[in-house]
Amino acid sequence: MKRNFFKAAVKCILALFCLCGLVFSFFLYERIHCNHISHKAILCARQRIALLSKEDRKALSVFFHNGISISSYGHTLLEQKPMSLLIVLDPDTKESEDPEIANPYDLTTRGYEVWRKHRDWFPENKYMFVEFVSHIDKKTPLVGLIHVKLCKATIAKHLSDFQHVIDKPLSPEEIFAILINPSHEKFDAIINNDFLQGILYGYGRNNAYLYDQKIRSKLSHFLAKRYALDRYIRLGSKIYFLCPSFFCDSTTEETQNLHRLYDEGCKLLYWTYLGRDFLETTLAFFYTEVD
Repeated sequence: MKRNFFKAAVKCILALFCLCGLVFSFFLYERIHCNHISHKAILCARQRIALLSKEDRKALSVFFHNGISISSYGHTLLEQKPMSLLIVLDPDTKESEDPEIANPYDLTTRGYEVWRKHRDWFPENKYMFVEFVSHIDKKTPLVGLIHVKLCKATIAKHLSDFQHVIDKPLSPEEIFAILINPSHEKFDAIINNDFLQGILYGYGRNNAYLYDQKIRSKLSHFLAKRYALDRYIRLGSKIYFLCPSFFCDSTTEETQNLHRLYDEGCKLLYWTYLGRDFLETTLAFFYTEVD
């Protein structure tokens, strides 16, 4: 009787070890397969963060938290979207319901100011920021995160569209130089054009064109469906990895490919951030080498 019990106990223990091994192997595979930053990049980010005050760290973290959980910064960090926007409201526009944060919009603005103050710490050969004011109300400040390589490639791919809007036979490099320079006379022609916006924000050329035509002609028969992702992946209590939300023709191959791309992006972000410090991980993207 005791021998049988001992054998059964050993089998249970072995089975438990095997199960734990499988679970560990799964997590290890997902982390390696989906991880987009190196340990070296994490250490570089950690060294820089250590130089910031506690208040600056908090503000910078809120800025990127909103950029990833509210906007689509995460998909730009993953080289899926050429450009993503974050609305930065004035400090007195809204009161916070979170007692720990006096005003989250104020912290978002302050966080970006921290970034601007120390931007020489962080390489801009892979990602860049551009600041401008919304053309809708002429006062809402916006901060765009640009993936340099992908943005240049997107402009080159749709060069004729950009040249047509700008009305000049400029090269992709010249157009990109305009995009990162809000004081340029042609900047508004690019950033305020719904068609070019849709291309730059990763919504697909066809979707961008249809939406632009809808806006221009007020065609009621264009039934563009907004891809407002009910799907998202949640990490912890406050971090969400959202797919971009945009008007689209859901029947096209272009849109279906984008849906799959951004769904996969949420998964990649989840496994990249899982078990890591949020701010360290985000800043580590800026220290990854350019492909």
